[in-house]
Amino acid sequence: MMFSSAWSRRDACGTVDCIAGVPPASKVWKKIFQWLEKVERSSGPFPGVGRKSSNHWKTAVAISCLAGSAFGASSTNVLIIFADDLGYGDVGCYGATNVATPNVDSLAQNGMRFTQAYTPSSTCSQSRVSMLSGRYWWRSPLHPPTGVIHPAGPNALLERGVVALPTLFQQKGYNTAAFGKWHLGVGYGDSHSERYDWSRPTIEGGPLDVGFDHFFGLAANVVNEPDFYIENDKFYMRGSNDVVTVNSGSSVDPWSEDVRFEHDEVGGDTLAKAVEYIESSDTNQPLFVYFASTVPHKPITPAAEFVGSSDCGLYGDFIHELDGQVGALLDALRTTGRLDNTLIVFTSDNGAVVSTSEAHATQWGLEPMWEAYSAGHRSNGELRAGKHAVYDGGSRIPFIVCWSNHIPADVTDDRLFCLTDVLASFTDLLDVPVPESAIDSISFLPVWTGESTASPRSEVPTRSPNAIYSIRQGKWKYIEHDPGNPTGRVTENTDQLYDLDADPGETQNLFALHPEVAAPLKEALIPLKAALNEGVPFQLAPSISGGQITLRHPVRQTYRYDILTTESLNDPDWQEVSEGIAASNGVMVVTVSMDDATNRFYLVKESNDGIGFNIWSDSFEGTINTNWTEYVQGAGASVTQAGGQLVMDTGIPAGSAQAALSTTNSADGTMTTFNGEKLYNFYDHPVSARFDIASISGTNGSGRNIFFFTVGDDADGKYNPQANALDDGIGFRLEHQGDPSAWRIICQALDGAAANGGTVADLNGLPTAITYTLDGTQATIELEGTTSTGGDSVLTETLADYSANISGYTLAFGALNYGTVTEKTVVTLDAVSIEVME
Repeated sequence: MMFSSAWSRRDACGTVDCIAGVPPASKVWKKIFQWLEKVERSSGPFPGVGRKSSNHWKTAVAISCLAGSAFGASSTNVLIIFADDLGYGDVGCYGATNVATPNVDSLAQNGMRFTQAYTPSSTCSQSRVSMLSGRYWWRSPLHPPTGVIHPAGPNALLERGVVALPTLFQQKGYNTAAFGKWHLGVGYGDSHSERYDWSRPTIEGGPLDVGFDHFFGLAANVVNEPDFYIENDKFYMRGSNDVVTVNSGSSVDPWSEDVRFEHDEVGGDTLAKAVEYIESSDTNQPLFVYFASTVPHKPITPAAEFVGSSDCGLYGDFIHELDGQVGALLDALRTTGRLDNTLIVFTSDNGAVVSTSEAHATQWGLEPMWEAYSAGHRSNGELRAGKHAVYDGGSRIPFIVCWSNHIPADVTDDRLFCLTDVLASFTDLLDVPVPESAIDSISFLPVWTGESTASPRSEVPTRSPNAIYSIRQGKWKYIEHDPGNPTGRVTENTDQLYDLDADPGETQNLFALHPEVAAPLKEALIPLKAALNEGVPFQLAPSISGGQITLRHPVRQTYRYDILTTESLNDPDWQEVSEGIAASNGVMVVTVSMDDATNRFYLVKESNDGIGFNIWSDSFEGTINTNWTEYVQGAGASVTQAGGQLVMDTGIPAGSAQAALSTTNSADGTMTTFNGEKLYNFYDHPVSARFDIASISGTNGSGRNIFFFTVGDDADGKYNPQANALDDGIGFRLEHQGDPSAWRIICQALDGAAANGGTVADLNGLPTAITYTLDGTQATIELEGTTSTGGDSVLTETLADYSANISGYTLAFGALNYGTVTEKTVVTLDAVSIEVME
């Protein structure tokens, strides 16, 4: 909906009234078109673009980035235009012929265009935190190891202690501002799974806390909650008495429905604010502006002014809107006399989402991408795959830099470049040191200005959102197989080697033919992965022997870091070789004494006020672990494991039949040890459980087919989370119910009650894995292989405080018929891992 108090609905001519004090999107577009030449696209400067009798695409008069006199670097303005899901082949200067991008092309014609620029990951939040921090995203202590940060969740990925890019400009006296999509988290929690309380009067840990003086935009994507604008550290137009309500799942309600934005207006609204900021800022003070466009990320909703402007349908129209945004920003710089003295970066966070079949498009809601593909548009050019993938279609991006009288015009550069290098390049411009936390950033300013012909970067690593690593060196790209990675992207999670000079589409896997190339690339990945907080073992270079080693590792406040070593990963015997290290946020330098052995593996173990340990992890190759007791109810119910799977069979469809495993209890229902380790009251010590689900079969009928997990004591020795059998347990139940039947997930607590008062989320299908974490009153459910119907993969719930009811240490999980079902419930698991923090 439009802002009813300050807006009117769009009329037949596509115009709107002003937002209080801000020109509306349509007026911004009108202003753009006033300085654009209107030409027939078939006769204009873009050969191959067909004629439309009813629509003329407005092509820009070339804006020279090299006109006028130069100023000193110390007063140079900086504009970063960060497109969202823009593919390598989505703009004209990178080969697109079915769309017109005159403004982006003008930057390339008057600046430097990189052909081998990469983002460290092929999804949104990873790329953003990498660019603004100068370190690979997997070194961020608060980013989840897979997927993007939960859009409605907390945790500023630019955590305290990290010197972010805007801070550097702010400290040098720049006016700093950001507009558009944030998706870098807010709040200062201790875990990526926590959820931020959007009802607070101000927003903590957002743009204003990392060096921006001003912000206008949205928390993440246009389809994510909250779906109303943020300005600075408050919700836009929120009064002191206006209430923001945080609901279960991920929904957030504003004080008025009128303030929710319309999807097709976001690009124009955020642009209008950016243009106004540039035009109203003091020209005697330099600007740093970060414009993070929401275009062309789905949903594909171009502004009305651009609908029908391309031959590629709505997707092509959306590209035209992005190019229009670039033109408007350049015009604002030109009209304020800044254009000649502004260093401009244009790039994207990752590759485009592609759809190459109608069936695929229909299944995933990608019809505009299919329409563009059918029209001959190739969003990622000749590169393989797209967003989310480990292939170049996901991680190779357009990157253009333009600066009058400093960067040579119309230059194509094929040196390797990574988004993390933006930060160090600008420290060079500002003549300040590279922050200690920016451990993966290399300055390219001498390359940009033509002062250096050397290649500052010899390799670029990436880690896909599915935790698959690759490394690029020269013409070679190696993709590493990780046998422990449970990702469903099996084709990607294999050892692969490509000669990208001869095969940019990554069609010919040369791994078997060139082991002498693959082996050193695999070895080169080891130190690049060493700083993962999840604890990735690494080996030292053979040249290091005796003495000491020094490790640099990102750390966060209140956590402990220990260096462990073992001689073998097949039969590890991890031994601590350092004292427990408490640290403040930032980068920790750890010195570890060594003996003469070089065939050892090391890892950095992170824990919260102690060492976390796996109390049970099983892939079901042998017999049932003796720490567990089988609990069955119903004729024929059984728990068996064979062939690497655990099968929990309720035996009959009659009500309340179940097949479960629970911790082995003593006579009084309590237990103090498990695998020789002490168990704790779970309110004092967080517990996390992961279940890899092979299948769940059964037909619900009038009942429900359920898979459950609970923590807490049960003196009666029963582990059914229903019908008052579990007196104190807390957990979840994944259930198949309804007609037509569908999957949903519910937080569980106390005598069968739904701890959250109802369904946490309805799901789009059966998950392939569930990770459930209970930390005090905070329950977090991470889904793999599916999402909620609202599109979320991380679900959070703040429970009531049940600590008075918890006195024991039981763990239980199993299959359950809740009521009489048509077909019995059978749960098959591939693996289970349960961890308790000491």
